[in-house]
Amino acid sequence: MAERFKAAVLKTVEDESLPWVQIPPSPHMKTNFYFKNLQKADEQNFQNYLEEKLNRISKLLEEKEEKIADLKANVEYFQKHNAFAVKLDLKIGTGNIIGEEQSHDLFKGIDLAIDRLIAQLRKIKELRKEK
Repeated sequence: MAERFKAAVLKTVEDESLPWVQIPPSPHMKTNFYFKNLQKADEQNFQNYLEEKLNRISKLLEEKEEKIADLKANVEYFQKHNAFAVKLDLKIGTGNIIGEEQSHDLFKGIDLAIDRLIAQLRKIKELRKEK
C-alpha cells in the first residue's frame, strides 16, 4: 500500500497564505479506448467521464490486481436508432469481466456498464472470501 503513494508530489500555490498540495492520482489500470461512428467531442466527453468513474472499479480491486488490470472501452454510435453501445472489458490476470449496455444517452450507458462490472467484481470478491 505504501508504494502507491511514492509518486512525485506536485506543489501549487493559489495564494501565498494558503499553500496546498495536489497528490497525483494513483496509477490506475491501463485503459484503451475504441470508438466507432462517434464525433470527436463525444469521444473526449466519454474519456473524461469514464476516467472520473474508474475510482469505483479500482476500489474493488486489490493493489496487485489494479497494477495488472487492463480495461478496454468500446463505444459505438448507431445513427439509425440514435443509440450508443458501451462495452467495458476488464482483464485481470487470466480472467475477463465484461459490462455491456445500450442506451440513447452516452453517460447513462457508461453508468450502467460500470454498474454491471462492479456487480461482477463484488460477486467474485464474495466468492474469494468464502474459500
